[in-house]
Amino acid sequence: MDRTMSNRLPIGSEHKAKVYFSRIIDQADPVVEVSVQSSMVQHPQKFSSLDSIYKSIGSLLPPRNGCTVQTMDRLTVQELEGSIIHESHSKSGPTYTFGFLINIIFATCRQQGIPEVSKLTIPLKVIRIRDSRLQDKFAGYPESSKVLLYNSRVGSWNWVLDSEEAVGGIGNWDSQSNGPPLHQEKEFTYFLNTVCMAIKNKFRPTTESQSAPVFTAHRCWMADWLDHIMPSAYNYNRKPDLILLENELVPHNKISWKSLKILAELMRESFTPTARIARTLDTKAYLIMIEQPWRRFVLALSFSKLKLRLHFYNHSGGSISPPFHLQRNPQEFLFILTCVVFSPCSCIGFDDTVNIIPKIPVPSPLLTKSSTNFPPVNCVSVPSLSSSTQEIYGTIRVRRDIYEILGILFSSTGFLGRGTVCYLAVCNGIVYVIKDHWVSGSPLHEVGMLKHVQGIKGVLTYVDSWEVEVEEDVVETTERYREERFRRKMKSIHTHVCLVTTP
Repeated sequence: MDRTMSNRLPIGSEHKAKVYFSRIIDQADPVVEVSVQSSMVQHPQKFSSLDSIYKSIGSLLPPRNGCTVQTMDRLTVQELEGSIIHESHSKSGPTYTFGFLINIIFATCRQQGIPEVSKLTIPLKVIRIRDSRLQDKFAGYPESSKVLLYNSRVGSWNWVLDSEEAVGGIGNWDSQSNGPPLHQEKEFTYFLNTVCMAIKNKFRPTTESQSAPVFTAHRCWMADWLDHIMPSAYNYNRKPDLILLENELVPHNKISWKSLKILAELMRESFTPTARIARTLDTKAYLIMIEQPWRRFVLALSFSKLKLRLHFYNHSGGSISPPFHLQRNPQEFLFILTCVVFSPCSCIGFDDTVNIIPKIPVPSPLLTKSSTNFPPVNCVSVPSLSSSTQEIYGTIRVRRDIYEILGILFSSTGFLGRGTVCYLAVCNGIVYVIKDHWVSGSPLHEVGMLKHVQGIKGVLTYVDSWEVEVEEDVVETTERYREERFRRKMKSIHTHVCLVTTP
């Protein structure tokens, strides 16, 4: 990459970042404004009113006092209308048993040895709640004895998964008049973590002749936010049922929507596209997307009448996997659970090219005054870069160049669309602004515009651009996650692009 350009901002400059990063950010599509003698060349705004085209959730300033559950659910459902794909079980053979989406996002995991469900064992004392079936089955067993976690003969987990089946035993179920018992969700979390520990105990160390293991991560499920609100920078008052976090010691009061890897909802009602479990998942996935704007996609799980579905969301919409019954499809359930808990972060929606330290602040649009109907430019001041010990919040890779991130200058608040994030970054003592976004149409249209106006006073200097690759020679696009028969119905197709500039 050529870094011999004259327009450089060395460490120590008192320039504020929003003076120059705002030139590459627009509320909808790129706008380039330059003075050419007495004329002004301007790319027109794409959206002109809230009543016409622009009706996405990101087009309005988030309310200062949060938003009601019903309002948020309605807004996300409206925005995602027509962009959610419901997959069915494929009849093309065992390779596609899981459906197109799961085969794509967990492709690197298919070659790994997933333990057989019939071989998972746990100490009997771990089964805290037992119905009459389990009491009879394990009568006379010492509590320290190892027992099977799944009974292949009858096709059932040796666990009480439904509160209505619990007639006695070590635990009690708390009852509620509406919805599932509160205790059921906490006990279900305990079940998921127990299955995960049984899986982990079956992982075998690889030998030199084997490929490197994929399942090296370890995450855990929690249900601690059932009865109180999880902190959100946008003041949206939501209580996730189950959340998946990295298995590490973190103060409870430091966990927020920025911390979540995956969320899950547990309901006793049947799943339908209009059911409450679907609406609440849409909204909570949106919260993760705007609190963690560097993600490629967001995953969620729904458990409805013992049927597991995987929900996928990105900037072009989403997909819902076929259902897998926990009792009748235990191996499929085991595969999905293994992948979300033990696979690399790239398999659950994170970008391999971006490494963000969790404490990095994301600009809040609540701090921005806007007197127009256009979505706000979420710009914040960046501390003076006068010290060589400027704090680093992570790294971003563009091709093979690694940039250290000093802060986030802008992040869009829309669910669908460009998903723009602007980073203030430094490499070899030179400060850059990196625009990481998802482009519809021609991926390098903005790059071409920028190249044509180079050298004009007031125009930032183009350094590099890259269509981000998820693997060698495979560009990241949103259509990768849609089966070919569904792609023609997509409202928009976006390509992941990084644009590097200097002022």
